[in-house]
Amino acid sequence: MDRTVRHLRLRAPTAQAATHAAHRLEDALRCASLPDTGARVLLVRRLHLGRLPANLSSQSLSLLIEQRVAAVGGEWVPGDDEARAARSDTVFFNNRLEAAQAALRRRAAGLSLDDWFWPLALPGVDVHAAPADWLAQVVDGLASQPAAQPALRAWVAEAVRQGAAPWLVRHMATTTARRVLALAGTPGPAPVPARAQTPIDVDTARVLRDPHGSWFTLPPATGAPDWLPAVLCAAGWQARPEQALPAAPRSGINRVAPRPPAGEGGPPVVTAPGTPPHRAQPTRAALAPAGHGPGNATQPGPGVAPVAPVPADTGIVVPTTAWPHFDADLATVAGGLLFLLPVLERLGFASWQADHADQPLAALVLYRALRRLPVADGDPMCSLVESLPLPRETAARCWSPPPGWRDARIGLGHEPTSPCTPDAMAQRWLLAVRRYLRRVARIGLASLCLRAAHVRWSATHLDVRFAPGQADLRVRRAGLDIDPGWLPWLERVVAFEYRAGPGERA
Repeated sequence: MDRTVRHLRLRAPTAQAATHAAHRLEDALRCASLPDTGARVLLVRRLHLGRLPANLSSQSLSLLIEQRVAAVGGEWVPGDDEARAARSDTVFFNNRLEAAQAALRRRAAGLSLDDWFWPLALPGVDVHAAPADWLAQVVDGLASQPAAQPALRAWVAEAVRQGAAPWLVRHMATTTARRVLALAGTPGPAPVPARAQTPIDVDTARVLRDPHGSWFTLPPATGAPDWLPAVLCAAGWQARPEQALPAAPRSGINRVAPRPPAGEGGPPVVTAPGTPPHRAQPTRAALAPAGHGPGNATQPGPGVAPVAPVPADTGIVVPTTAWPHFDADLATVAGGLLFLLPVLERLGFASWQADHADQPLAALVLYRALRRLPVADGDPMCSLVESLPLPRETAARCWSPPPGWRDARIGLGHEPTSPCTPDAMAQRWLLAVRRYLRRVARIGLASLCLRAAHVRWSATHLDVRFAPGQADLRVRRAGLDIDPGWLPWLERVVAFEYRAGPGERA
């Protein structure tokens, strides 16, 4: 958690008293309970603390800071609400990524970043720098985050959706472009989309479909490397053979209605410009067992893009829709589901997943756990799971044996020469997790997962907030509610918190 005071005005009778007061303020600010948990960025223009008694302790000063922040933050204004944010003394962004996305939209539209909160929202960035320098500084800022890879992918993808790709390509310096390629995890100038069903050629590689089903034509590359298609494909965008593509727009980034490939059901959905796709409420049908061939695809609900069917032997349907982030806490009955992530870590999932990096299974393991629990399809935890990376291939393949399964308390065998589908492997991982919970942590799957909480998620963070009364000695003793932090195999920063929300009793 980073709390920074940009300008401190302090009057004291002596230099020694001023130094002592500054140290107490530093301690108090670090310990104060402020609504900036998780990835949220709160920006306060000015905070008056008044006259401080000479013997005021750091704890009392923390309480004073909490009271003053609550007083000035009666209405936190979102930073992308330009008209209101410029006049407000309290502005917030859901995370640093959202601030960088909003700033890029303004720069691409020829607007300035003169408002008071922009230098605070983008630390280390000269908001008045030339475009190439500004882009390099923003990339450096995103790269300094634990979730640098998904953050950069989401930043670039949002720029394309908002029509800022021509400005981005025109002003991105070669050195910065190479850095973005390296950090986004897709080196090389000629990418082949990982999720494309058939090979593509050079002519069709610049017409891509985003995970929400909308088509975009990318601007021509201005130099080497041709980084934009590579980063988008790493973010889950798809290129199709020319015969499956709609007519390419003549210029710009105009989006066209997607034409679902053969076998995809449901009407095409095109997100209106400027409308965040995360408002729709997906259901578990997007991940539900199919039991049918490719000709019987799951029909999406209102506002949900079609889902891509997979062969019948996998037993699952992989959604093409991602749900990048919500801007408010949502109540769930399965708040303890993410306690399974530390269990996976202890069973050696991180090192095992590194050997199968193209087949991320964590989301399928969580989904299979949800299927065993009485959780409604509309529960936000189902949507959170759908937002996580999924396997790129669904056919049966061989998997290396996880070392953690050899533990006598787990007792699972695996034949590395026997192929199985990702879904089948995820079910075996869930069996290992359940055995660990019963035999080591002494708690059942339902007892662990079914607990009320509030969740929020983005392209880089998953935050779960429990009421203080939800603390469970069994969970605490097993250390399952310790913040996992950055999980490379999940591409997310995960945090747990015990705190009463607005209107809740502590």
